[in-house]
Amino acid sequence: MIDLFQVEYSSCGSNNRQKEEASIIMFYDYLQDIEDGKVFLSTEPTKVQMALEKVLQFTTGSRSIPPLGFDSSPTINFCHDPAVTLPTSNTCSMSITLPTAIINVDTFSSRMTYGIGNSLGCLGHV
Repeated sequence: MIDLFQVEYSSCGSNNRQKEEASIIMFYDYLQDIEDGKVFLSTEPTKVQMALEKVLQFTTGSRSIPPLGFDSSPTINFCHDPAVTLPTSNTCSMSITLPTAIINVDTFSSRMTYGIGNSLGCLGHV
């Protein structure tokens, strides 16, 4: 799934670029943890496991990759506002925006899960 995304970085050598590279590493680790079954949407007594399909749906609005692929690659953007700690997405442009204010892997994972988990079911509703 990592190869599906095109990452929109800031200029090389900039302070923003360093934060973006740290965030993208945490995002890739997060995706790997999902694949390994280590991420849950809820806690005891009913654990619900997070799935890569939910990340794809959050980003693109689709639960699966179409047989012929997407018309364009989904993109990863970054938000540098220190007050923003949740991911956002735009399903029309197929983009996910990751927060760069988080420097702790566990916090990043929990904020990603919270943001994605609480948005599911909202897609397609007015």
